[in-house]
Amino acid sequence: MRPRVTVQLDTRLRATVLVNPRAGHDAVTAPDIAAALDAAGVEPTVLQADGARLCAEALDAVKQGSRIIVAAGGDGTVSTVASALAGTDVALGVLPLGTLNHFVKDLHIPTDLEPAAATKHSRAQALGPGPQKPEA
Repeated sequence: MRPRVTVQLDTRLRATVLVNPRAGHDAVTAPDIAAALDAAGVEPTVLQADGARLCAEALDAVKQGSRIIVAAGGDGTVSTVASALAGTDVALGVLPLGTLNHFVKDLHIPTDLEPAAATKHSRAQALGPGPQKPEA
């Protein structure tokens, strides 16, 4: 009889989290974000970037093989990261840390950190470009 071998697979998701430190939520820190995602079963790599660095960091994460990139900030942060991911098969996650958070509200994602972090499996939705201008 062969000996039984037990293999435990790491089933935790891994994600690169791009935090915009200029987003509206001053009270939420990188350790808060890491803890919320960890509690939701995600192993996060948290990076801070704002402005033009957001796009560059997102593109670098894709090149490094990240399969999930989370935009932690407001609508501008989400838009910048989503634009960087356009045309790839990398998943976009969103943590609403901005002032208005229209994007997450439109998708019915909770606006509090812990419930938002826990929505990782709740829905997948393909997003295309916004409305196109009609040709003249």
